[in-house]
Amino acid sequence: MTSSPAERCLATRSATAWRSASARSAPSTGCPAAPARIRSSSTDGRARLPTCVVCVRSVLCRMAARLEDVDVESLAAVTEAAARARSDPGSCAVVLVEGMSDQAAVQTLAERSGRDLRAEGVFVVPMGGATNVGHFVDLFGPGGFGVRLAGLCDQGEERDFHCGLDGIGPYFVCVADLEDELIRALGTGRVEDLIEAEGESGPFLTFTRQPAHRDTARDRQLRRFMGTRSGRKIRYGHLLAAALDLTVIPAPLASLLSAV
Repeated sequence: MTSSPAERCLATRSATAWRSASARSAPSTGCPAAPARIRSSSTDGRARLPTCVVCVRSVLCRMAARLEDVDVESLAAVTEAAARARSDPGSCAVVLVEGMSDQAAVQTLAERSGRDLRAEGVFVVPMGGATNVGHFVDLFGPGGFGVRLAGLCDQGEERDFHCGLDGIGPYFVCVADLEDELIRALGTGRVEDLIEAEGESGPFLTFTRQPAHRDTARDRQLRRFMGTRSGRKIRYGHLLAAALDLTVIPAPLASLLSAV
């Protein structure tokens, strides 16, 4: 069976992250550490990947249809989190978010607040959709690596997060979604300024004149526009968070960052 580019990338990143984690967790003996073995032999002599790599690949292969739209850098968050959780679960926390725009916003706000999440052992993991939350809880939660979990979701996906995280870790709900929270905090005028600065005022104007959108409220037009082109929603997730006044961080985001 032919693997997708994302899955091939995942295999490489999984092995690399596992190697790095193994090297960091190796005991200090005063002698150079032996290179971490990425493969071990099965009873029939064939090479076998370490359990943590197999677990990560198994989870993400279940959502392979979604992986084609996932940036390879975001896959690193999953494999790095798994490697850290395997080597030192007590020092690791995983924040489950629906997509890469959520990841971009959370990480940008954390950096602006003076935090280095990776150094703190906090990994913001985009799941490719809220319906995957159960798979990720299986991997990172009490039945898996046993790390601290938290989550951020849209209002429409609260049921999935409740089923997956209730009683396991806190999760915070955006109304109606993260972009809506950020647009309301910034104001539509400021968001339109950001769109103009990105050179997209023309496309936005064209979008607002379409019959399906021209009678829609401005904040909803802005939200929908950000999702009309591949990569645009991720870019604006970062841009909106970068422009936000830190004294008016939306409650779900502020609560999430306080929880981890």
